[in-house]
Amino acid sequence: MGRVIFKVYDINGNPISGAYITFTAYSTEAVMRIPSNTITNKNVYDAYTDSDGQAQINFADTVLGFNYSYKVSADGYKSATGTGNVGFCYCSFTIPVTLKAVTAPEDGKCPSGYKLENGQCVQESKTEVLGNIAGWFSRHEDAVLIIFLVIMVVLIISYFFSD
Repeated sequence: MGRVIFKVYDINGNPISGAYITFTAYSTEAVMRIPSNTITNKNVYDAYTDSDGQAQINFADTVLGFNYSYKVSADGYKSATGTGNVGFCYCSFTIPVTLKAVTAPEDGKCPSGYKLENGQCVQESKTEVLGNIAGWFSRHEDAVLIIFLVIMVVLIISYFFSD
């Protein structure tokens, strides 16, 4: 028996309990039996994560290749979607999902570490924050040069006037 295991976490790696998962499998070959003996070309299933942020969908019998799509949502988080393909298998596979926290903007502004996206403040991952900083530097090359020169002048002056 095979299974799909979803592991749902926030951007800090904490499990999200009670996340709702919709999993849709589409057959790519002759017959697909998920997770019962009912044979169809499209199967839609839902599940909720447990306290460890995990949920699973079991596959009965043989799975002869399928494409899949999923959507994961939880209160206070931005939904995530994805797609994939599985060939012939009697296997289990894991789909890790990271959800970003959302909050309502106050006075049109988002708290630190969040960005405005479709009227909501969505939590930024650390890589997004670093990317935003790098993006600022690339858009303001002249300001960066001036800041660098000011720092160099201050260091040179402090070197000559130190005891």
